Amino acid sequence: MGRRSGCLQIISSELKGSSAQNDPLTGLLGIRLFFRKALMVARRENPKGRLSLYCPTYFNLTNFRLYNSLHGLAAGDHCLKYIASVLQQSFPDALISHLSADGFAVLAMKKDLFQTIEVVCSRVNAYINNSNIVLKAGVCLVEEDDIYIVRHTFDMAKIACDT
Repeated sequence: MGRRSGCLQIISSELKGSSAQNDPLTGLLGIRLFFRKALMVARRENPKGRLSLYCPTYFNLTNFRLYNSLHGLAAGDHCLKYIASVLQQSFPDALISHLSADGFAVLAMKKDLFQTIEVVCSRVNAYINNSNIVLKAGVCLVEEDDIYIVRHTFDMAKIACDT
């Protein structure tokens, strides 16, 4: 019989939580910290955690696997860093997170939001220069009397982005 070898890594939950504060690739907020801060913003605006001044926005880079296949993983990482920098430049006061391989979330003020989204998508799509690989966005417009919780609003923005 062959010998099996393995490795077990044990880290404290404190260390695990602190390492997830920021996305290691982009430097943007990690998903847990992002949603924690987004909820704090919502509660600061309204004790029930409703959003009215802010708009949850989800960005998705379609066919990111194709980008990686065509250009390589290092170029894919560089592309994600580029998207992160464009988002930070375009939404300097917003909460921004790299949620997944090709997904980003932004909690931005509603003022001039749609124009800013157009600029972000245009810059990224010009950088990629491939009509099969595009950055698109979805938003969840929340009215003052809506009772959506913060996490749900980003799910709604993702659905909007996907459709």
